[in-house]
Amino acid sequence: MRRGFKGYSLKLKLRALLAIKVYSIPPIVLLAERLKSDLKIRYSCGFSLSGPSNF
Repeated sequence: MRRGFKGYSLKLKLRALLAIKVYSIPPIVLLAERLKSDLKIRYSCGFSLSGPSNF
């Protein structure tokens, strides 16, 4: 039985990786921080703007 957070779809993960190049975010750890704080990046990657930001 699987427990915990369900995770994100492959499409959202790929869009987030694309955001690293588009927004010039060097390490992937900083991408998680930017996704938590920057609504523009969250929106452009397809993540929910109103839901929890568990990155």
